[in-house]
Amino acid sequence: MSFNPDHLVTLKLDCAGWYQPYAVDITRMQLGEILLKLDDMAAGTDEQATPDTEQKWPTPDEAYAAAPSIDEELDWLNRTANASYDEDLNRDWYLRNAAALDRIALGESTTERACPEEADATAVLLLDLDQASRDYDPRAYVRQQYARWAEQERAATKTRRVTCYVAVCDLCGGTSDYEGSTPHFDTAQDAVDYATASDDGWTRTADGLLVCDAVRDTAHEDAHAAAGKRMSPCAMHVTWDDTDTVLPV
Repeated sequence: MSFNPDHLVTLKLDCAGWYQPYAVDITRMQLGEILLKLDDMAAGTDEQATPDTEQKWPTPDEAYAAAPSIDEELDWLNRTANASYDEDLNRDWYLRNAAALDRIALGESTTERACPEEADATAVLLLDLDQASRDYDPRAYVRQQYARWAEQERAATKTRRVTCYVAVCDLCGGTSDYEGSTPHFDTAQDAVDYATASDDGWTRTADGLLVCDAVRDTAHEDAHAAAGKRMSPCAMHVTWDDTDTVLPV
């Protein structure tokens, strides 16, 4: 029987999750070209795969150095699971659950117990969820992935120290103005200038004290009065030096 490269054959592909198989008629020559391409693709995939020996596997101490306590982690896992359906639990939950059981099996907790087999099974579940190689040590994989996840979480919530300045009353230590807010500024002078900019605001006395307008007592009233201001139960008033008229603010 002779081989005819132009003879038509039906190529049929089916994968889990497909609504229906994919089928197409192609020539035998075209089929051969496809098979050669598949061989090349498989070889490339094998070359890209990182051997187990080249993976970086952190020790438990390295992986869980910044982890919450076992009790805190179990509390989060239980609360999250109780508030969700199984299908709603995301990878973070399965990773943290596997890591918690790994830590318990290692004897980190004095109150919780988990056998190595349970930790192994949960770790394998994460392997399958990530479609990672079954050649990996499952619990070593959990530690690796937890360390990476923890680093990403720290990077996402990093903070930096910023120095700012607020006006502070020398009499009471208050920082709020009469509206109850505390403005922040880049320099100390900006804070003082803002607080004392208004005639009915804070007072800078002759001897350099900074006095707020939020407290009503004798000391504050005397300081404001020395600056030509007087305080009433409801508002600050300014008394001008060249007239006896008191103007409400």
